[in-house]
Amino acid sequence: MTAEERLAKAQREVSEDALIWWAQRQRELNETRNGLVRQALGWGLSKHRIHVLTGIARTTIDRIIRGCDAERWEHVTHGYTGEQIWECVFRCDRGADHGGAHSYEDVEFEPSPRRSQS
Repeated sequence: MTAEERLAKAQREVSEDALIWWAQRQRELNETRNGLVRQALGWGLSKHRIHVLTGIARTTIDRIIRGCDAERWEHVTHGYTGEQIWECVFRCDRGADHGGAHSYEDVEFEPSPRRSQS
């Protein structure tokens, strides 16, 4: 392998690691975001005001309001390092206090256990 090929491979690995790190932080921030949005709505802020302050789309706010937060996670392996990473594939689109199974676009699923945050 030439020096240029080694450099290109290293750059790809660094890029993938950075994207994985970013995606994990995004998931953590989204969990915090959802709680803050629900709290703000509960304390009387309008969807419009939350949108103006945060830039969160009003349709996203609607999903946050009605979602039950159940998730199904699919196991994914990192392409270069072989390490295990996670990717959210389903979020329940039923109301927060629904009965019965969780569902995403009419496909029922069992939620995955909460991941430990690292």
